[in-house]
Amino acid sequence: MLGILAVVIFVGVLLTWWINSHVFFIIYWAAALLLVFWVVLLAGADIWATQYHFGQLRHKCLIEQAKLHAEIRRVQSARGNGKPPAKNEIYE
Repeated sequence: MLGILAVVIFVGVLLTWWINSHVFFIIYWAAALLLVFWVVLLAGADIWATQYHFGQLRHKCLIEQAKLHAEIRRVQSARGNGKPPAKNEIYE
């Protein structure tokens, strides 16, 4: 898309120099500006989608981590005859 935009700008400079029409100038550069806004819109949508996707992955990882910590505490309390583990035993 950015390559196409670069070609559009280059060709636009040549065409507006060659064709001396105000109407052509306005329509051509309005279309080029519309293409720029489309690229910006796509970039914004990509940013949002990436944040949403990795936010979901992070949420799932945090849930899994909480489950694993609970499992560690459960196994360690079963190993210690029901006594809570000491602070230095939690992650051994």
